[in-house]
Amino acid sequence: MMMPRIRPKRRYSFVIDSFLGGVDQRYDQQVLPPYAGAEVYNVSTDEGVLKPCGGYGRKSKYNPYGNGSFLLPKVPDGIKRIHVNKVMGKDVLMLEGEDGWYEEWYGLSETVFKKSAGYGSNIKVWIDYSVGQRSMKIISGPSAGCQFITSDGGKIYQYPGFSHGTIYAERFFGVGDWYYPNRIYFSAQYDPSDLEEGAEHGGYIDVNSAYGKAVGMAELGSSLYIFWQHGITELRGYGYQSEFVLRDCYRCSQFIFDTAEQCGDRLIFAAEDGVYSFDGERVRCISKRIRDIYGGAEKSEAVSVFWRNAYYVAVHSDNYGGEGNNVVLRYNCELEKWDILVGIGIKCMVRVDDLGKDELLFLADDGYIYGFDGSDRFGDKPINAVWESPMSTLGKPDMIKQIRCIMISAEGEGSLEISVESERGKLKKSLTLSKERRMYSVPMRISGHMIRLGIRNREGSRFTVAEPVIIFTAG
Repeated sequence: MMMPRIRPKRRYSFVIDSFLGGVDQRYDQQVLPPYAGAEVYNVSTDEGVLKPCGGYGRKSKYNPYGNGSFLLPKVPDGIKRIHVNKVMGKDVLMLEGEDGWYEEWYGLSETVFKKSAGYGSNIKVWIDYSVGQRSMKIISGPSAGCQFITSDGGKIYQYPGFSHGTIYAERFFGVGDWYYPNRIYFSAQYDPSDLEEGAEHGGYIDVNSAYGKAVGMAELGSSLYIFWQHGITELRGYGYQSEFVLRDCYRCSQFIFDTAEQCGDRLIFAAEDGVYSFDGERVRCISKRIRDIYGGAEKSEAVSVFWRNAYYVAVHSDNYGGEGNNVVLRYNCELEKWDILVGIGIKCMVRVDDLGKDELLFLADDGYIYGFDGSDRFGDKPINAVWESPMSTLGKPDMIKQIRCIMISAEGEGSLEISVESERGKLKKSLTLSKERRMYSVPMRISGHMIRLGIRNREGSRFTVAEPVIIFTAG
């Protein structure tokens, strides 16, 4: 009697040779490349290896009257946004709250926020303008009118007030008037306070009401672009008013939010259905790789900033704990890839120049001001770094895989959690790291047609991981 022939199982290895793909949610998981992550947050993959992202810490500022630097205290209740006030070439923080204004004040042993006379309520425009020996501050909000404060302390009040404003071609341009939401105002050249209508003064331009309300302004090249709820217009406003040219650039049915930023050679903005890049001619969606997380996010209170060649936008996602803007999406403009930061609650963000150092600060939900400093913690909390591969057949769709072990090149302090998941279950193992780079073998015993590899740190441990290898048999 002949015994049935049993085909021997062969040993295979599946290598993830790079993490450069970052997060990728464009397609179904089975067709994603192995170096792309389906669930990725609080990690850096820019160098091809996997590391925790840089953190942030409480902001401290140098006190010229005290002994060194002091941590900024908790802000008063009801603070809505932070403005940067230029005082003798230095950036001073001004806090706008529900009960008035506060500014930095230096004592002998501390730095505090002291009640200030303020500049009205709901301020959206804060510009420091200078030409020749003349300088002034331009401060405005839809309900606050427009204030022009000269260097000698003089004040000029004008109406209307604006939600957005900028200096372009040595004129002040403002939009967001409550009564005329589709009107673009401009001043006389070299005199931002002269909004009077006239050939030698200022004026206005009305656009189609189908654009909706103004949500932003940004300069690119020799043009000024005005962002509306449903589109973008381009204004070329050099020279005489009679030579101004206004053209339609882009129209959409989805809402555009107040998130437009000049990012080098392009403008980037967030809309209801995605984040877009605009080069002055073409609009293209750049958020397909974060489709799942962005599509499910609440963007109506989104805040944004451009800092160190990256576009930051903070939104709310129900996938993660906390209220308000609990997720920061960071787009690297050079590598054209996204990073996702979770565990951060942000009310507003602002760039400041602190003693020649360009910093990104934000007001958190806990009432403190933090700065992204590349540290290994999110304030007083550890950074929970997570990377998970897509579900994959490991190149053998017709075979059941028996996972034997995970080979991994790593270094760091503390420990990692290595997980392998199939349609039949999930297995987790802990790996204690050495400070020197070495190869580790993590035994695993799980089988299935489709396999997912997961890597996360424990208790905020620092690590570097490269080229994980899944060892399995199949036959």
